[in-house]
Amino acid sequence: MKDLTGLSRRHLISDDDLASRVTLCNVDMNDVPADIGTFDVIWSSCVIEHLGSPERGLDFVLESCRLLTPGGLAVHTTELELTRRESTADYGHCAVYRLQDLRDFATRLADVGCTSTFNFTVPMDTPEDRWISLLIVEGESAPPDVAHLKLALGESVTTSFGLLIRRLP
Repeated sequence: MKDLTGLSRRHLISDDDLASRVTLCNVDMNDVPADIGTFDVIWSSCVIEHLGSPERGLDFVLESCRLLTPGGLAVHTTELELTRRESTADYGHCAVYRLQDLRDFATRLADVGCTSTFNFTVPMDTPEDRWISLLIVEGESAPPDVAHLKLALGESVTTSFGLLIRRLP
């Protein structure tokens, strides 16, 4: 993102007020500058699984906690594994975190002075909940799908998962 245009919601806040309250800074998530400052809110959407390894993604989330002001909030979304696996799926271009990975990670968050809220409920009530998109099957692209809640990725079936983290005051 080069400017705040994509965040403009004039019915909620004027562009001038938005510009006075929001700072945009593009950062390499694997090399966060030490002098970047602190923030009230940090948000990433479906990127931590693409940082090179499962560990790098979670390391970034821990680093983002250091950047939060006391009481600040971080929200990160990532891939959640719905297939039983003994180890975390690492497809090189994408990691898929298991429930156990995220439960263990919650302990690490507490160690750096943060609380976390994870909702591990994955609905399977409706046909839409049970439908798995086949965007990529065995390395080949499938026809474009309509919006999906679950995705076949390598040997995994995934869904999006949100991590809600608050730095203690």
